Amino acid sequence: MAEAPRYAHFWKEDETALMLAHLKEQNILKYMDGRKTRNGDLFKKVAQQLRDAGFARTADQVRIRWKHLKRGFFQSRKNKGTSGRNTVALEELLGPRPSSQVNHDGEDTGFDSPLDDGKLSLEEFQAFFSDGTLNEEELEKLFHIIDSDNTSNVDTKELCDYFAKHMGDYEGVLASLETLNLSILKAMDFTKKLRQLVH
Repeated sequence: MAEAPRYAHFWKEDETALMLAHLKEQNILKYMDGRKTRNGDLFKKVAQQLRDAGFARTADQVRIRWKHLKRGFFQSRKNKGTSGRNTVALEELLGPRPSSQVNHDGEDTGFDSPLDDGKLSLEEFQAFFSDGTLNEEELEKLFHIIDSDNTSNVDTKELCDYFAKHMGDYEGVLASLETLNLSILKAMDFTKKLRQLVH
């Protein structure tokens, strides 16, 4: 009997780049502009393409990854900064979006907007953390523990509050990585502005 694939929590850079390439190939903008268009099949197709390339991902994981990248891109553009990795691919996909379709939180109000609220439902939480370490029942139990305000959604603050209590010796390491990441983003932003001045 074949062993079920293990789904990783975090996405590798080349995996994300491939996902974005396939979303572009599938004409994701058409789905963003048509609220009534069913997009489930698109994410299933991209997930299958990723599996064919050796990356074990579900359609839900692709949808959630896309949602987070999209939000990060618009928030970064709103703050006149860079969106970090995969900037070029995201610019190609999302650059043409009119500002009227982006709300005050930097989120695109077209395509999948009910899910772009910065929170994870139980279904999304299970899809994101489903890597075989915890079963479905254990993930549901963990979800309700993290959901401290009992809204049936987990937001960023609740996730941070929960994981902050369990970081132990890694707290200093993660703080250093965050500082490093901010420094790199500032340097990239400076380089981008410098190149714009030169050209």
